[in-house]
Amino acid sequence: MADTRYTALVLAATRGGPRDPLAQAGGVSHKAFIDLAGTPMLRRVVEGVIDSGRVGHVIVSIEQDSMDEARQILNGLGGRLPITYTASTTVRSSRHSATGSTPSRSTPRLA
Repeated sequence: MADTRYTALVLAATRGGPRDPLAQAGGVSHKAFIDLAGTPMLRRVVEGVIDSGRVGHVIVSIEQDSMDEARQILNGLGGRLPITYTASTTVRSSRHSATGSTPSRSTPRLA
């Protein structure tokens, strides 16, 4: 059996509309930025995906104005495998985010 490497799409954007109550309670702009035992949820998810050994590329879908904060949270993980950030919008679907930023459309995707 071939050693298949997947592209993982991590959805970290807000849903739009009113601020998420969980993010608000955590004092952050995005639910994915909430710390759990000192580590933001976004970092925990991406570390888990990388540690699975089955992923060759991670795409983080988040609003353009929050990409810098996401990059700070994931600082240091990009050396382990490629991490791409793609702008999430209300009209762009997760499928478009994955296919629009993936180096090869033949790469299997994991969302």
